Amino acid sequence: MKIGEKIIRRRTLVGYGALGIAVAVVATFGLESIYGTSSASSATARTVTVQRGTVQSSVSASGNVSPATSDSVNFQTSGTLTAVDVTAGQQVTAGQVLGTLDPTDAQVSLASAQAALSAAEYTLSSAEQGGTAAQLKQNQATTMSAQNQLTSDEEQLTTDETNLTNAQNQLVTDEALGCPGSSGSTSSGASGSGASGTGGSDTAVSLSGTVNPGGVDTTYHFEYGTTTAYGSTTPSVDAGSGSSNVSVNATVTGLTPDTTYLYALVTVNAQGTSVGVAETVKTAPSACVVDQQTITTDQQTVAKDKATISAQQTSMAATTAGEAVVASTVAQDQAQVLQDQNTVRADQKAVNETTLTAPISGTVTAVNDTVGETVSGGGSSASGSSSTGSASSGSGSSSSGSSSSGSSGSGFSGSGSASSGSGSSSSGSSGSGSSSSGSSSSSAFVTIEDVGSLEVVAGFAEADIAKMAVGETAAATLPALPSTNVTGTVAAVSPTSTVVSNVVTYDVTIVLQNPPSTVKVGMTADVSVVVQTASNTLELPSAAITTTGPISTVTVLSNGKSTVTRVTTGLVGDSTTQILSGVKVGQVVSEPVASVSAASTTSGGPTGGGLTGGGGFGGGGFGGGGFPRGG
Repeated sequence: MKIGEKIIRRRTLVGYGALGIAVAVVATFGLESIYGTSSASSATARTVTVQRGTVQSSVSASGNVSPATSDSVNFQTSGTLTAVDVTAGQQVTAGQVLGTLDPTDAQVSLASAQAALSAAEYTLSSAEQGGTAAQLKQNQATTMSAQNQLTSDEEQLTTDETNLTNAQNQLVTDEALGCPGSSGSTSSGASGSGASGTGGSDTAVSLSGTVNPGGVDTTYHFEYGTTTAYGSTTPSVDAGSGSSNVSVNATVTGLTPDTTYLYALVTVNAQGTSVGVAETVKTAPSACVVDQQTITTDQQTVAKDKATISAQQTSMAATTAGEAVVASTVAQDQAQVLQDQNTVRADQKAVNETTLTAPISGTVTAVNDTVGETVSGGGSSASGSSSTGSASSGSGSSSSGSSSSGSSGSGFSGSGSASSGSGSSSSGSSGSGSSSSGSSSSSAFVTIEDVGSLEVVAGFAEADIAKMAVGETAAATLPALPSTNVTGTVAAVSPTSTVVSNVVTYDVTIVLQNPPSTVKVGMTADVSVVVQTASNTLELPSAAITTTGPISTVTVLSNGKSTVTRVTTGLVGDSTTQILSGVKVGQVVSEPVASVSAASTTSGGPTGGGLTGGGGFGGGGFGGGGFPRGG
């Protein structure tokens, strides 16, 4: 290239210490080669063809391989360990028995709860049927007896009601006949009075007595009346003069029906007059009075019968009520059954929990108790391992988030290897940080890890985390296995950050897909996650694009001439950049020997041209720290 060729554009270079002069020389050479128009291309320039393809942008970080699932398994209940059925390193399947506690106490509690439940269920069944079998039998016998008595009482009531009706009809008949007299009267008197009265009709009575003349001619008569004055007498009759008792009598007529009369036997002889003890006699009532009395008696009998029947019906109702289903009692018994069922379930669970089984299939990595020890129930906890590491996405044009310190330069400066020198174009070093896998707690009986399903949890820089989402594709490389590349998928993105030494990262979980058996838990893994993709688009190597401020250009070769052409760029990928306008498919573009950009470098930016590489002047070439370029 000749110095006299026209310079289209110059850049203002910022000196970097002792490199200022070298930078100026390189910049002058680079500007002439990029912006000049020449009929012949430089012999050292590389060319690429504009084509359609896929542009991908990724971010990187590092972490450690860990099992996707790890369970710290413990008994749910406390007790004495009677059996340990596994050893460390043993493969187990989900459901396999790991150990057993003494179940005696739990079984006793379960038996007691089951007995209480049976009793409650029997009580509920009785309530739903109206009583126990014995109670129902007794109630049925009582009901039958009460029903028989009720039938008898109802029959007696029918008879008494018939009698009442007959008495009422007789009263009607007697009243029609003028209430004729009825037979029969009653009398009373002191014992040994010598006189008595017997009924004849409602208007007449027959009075009688005994007289002993004592050998003296004697006569007798009866005095009677409704008061002690008597007022009426029967005719005097000769009783003779004998010395033995003589029965005497008299009939009194014209009396009032249903009336009590006083009467006395009176004897008269030469020795004087003797009056016997007063007695009473009652005439028979009239037929109507008798009928009315009968009616009253029958009415009382009927009323008594009805009262008896009512009482019997009440008794039967009470007996039947004892057989009836009482909703409130049933509800109470149902609640008791439910409570006892819950107790049985809890006690059965306690019995079941004396046998511990594996919740997952995997490898036993720890057994912490031996037979005879008392374990405290603490339950099991499942977790994946967690690891943190700083992001390793590179910055500057010389890397794409890889762990290498830069590619060696191949342009004007010759080949230079990565050295300890650092500059704005050097890539970030591979992420480092602490890592830890989920481990069993001190109280865990057994720890099981599923080593067949592996993952990497890596800490990504806060600048990259907004681009990441579940489901994105990832790739992992392992420093311990240089030839092994494993694909993966983002399974989780932590919403919270981790801050270590003022560096903010976010944990992202990448599940490895079909890792080979050589990948072991704990190995360091560098993961790269594709966060943006542009498909079926025009693309060029990022090294073929020169960007100054907002303007990007490429050098198009056509008919032996080089023409600087402005292009519009889109997605900047790991090694290529999307071209939105300015060139067409098939056009040939030369890559500049050197490029200088005022734009700051970005993570995952395009790789620089000839003067890229590690920091410093490794291998005699200019280190990547010299001339970063954007785009």
